[in-house]
Amino acid sequence: MATKTFFKKLYGFIKRNLSAMAVSFCMILALSLVTAVAVTRMNKNTTNVYVEKTSQTNTPEERSEQIVPTAADVVEFVMPVDGATEGLPFAIDRLVNYKTLGKWQTHPGIDFIAMAGTCVVCVCDGTVESVENTSLWGTIVVVDHGDGLKTIYKSLSSEVSVRQNDKLKKGEKIGTVSSSAKAELDQGAHLHFEVMLNGEYQDPYSYLPSGNK
Repeated sequence: MATKTFFKKLYGFIKRNLSAMAVSFCMILALSLVTAVAVTRMNKNTTNVYVEKTSQTNTPEERSEQIVPTAADVVEFVMPVDGATEGLPFAIDRLVNYKTLGKWQTHPGIDFIAMAGTCVVCVCDGTVESVENTSLWGTIVVVDHGDGLKTIYKSLSSEVSVRQNDKLKKGEKIGTVSSSAKAELDQGAHLHFEVMLNGEYQDPYSYLPSGNK
C-alpha cells in the first residue's frame, strides 16, 4: 500500500514538473556540448604551440637541412681567365668611375685584366645563347647554363671560338681577351665578366672558386 502511494505521488510530481525537467535536460545537454567544443579547441591550440616551439628549437644541423640551397650553393665555376688581376669590381649597388666614358655608373660585372690574346674559357657547362659584336662592349658571348643562370663575356676578340647554340663544357675555350670594349678602354686588355640569375645581376665571386673570392 505504501509503495503504491509512493509511485502515485512520484507520477504526480513528474506530471506537474515535466516541462521544467525537459528544459533542465536541454540546458544540461547544451552546456555539455559547449564544454566539449571548448576543450577540443584548447587541445588543438596547445598542439599548434608545441609544434611551433619545437620547430624553433631545432638543432643547427636540423635547421641547416631546411635551408633551400641557392644556385651559388650548388654551382661552382672555374675562373674564366687564368692569371688575371681584377680591374673594376662588381658594383651593382654603387657607382664606379668609368673614366673612358667620363661618368659614374653601376658596374654589373668584374673586369679581369690580362694580356691581349689570353684564353677565355666557359666557367660552367652550358649552351651559347648569342654571339654579338658591339661598338661599346666589343664582342659579347652569352652562355645559358639552365635554371635561369647565365654568364656574359664582354671585351672579347672578334675571332671567338664558338657560335650560337654550341654546347660547351666547363673549361672549354670561348675566345681571347682584348681591348674591344670602348666603354672601358682605360682598363686596357681585359675580360668583362657578368653573371645573371633569373634576369638579375649576381656577384660573380659568389660562384667563382673560393680561393679567388
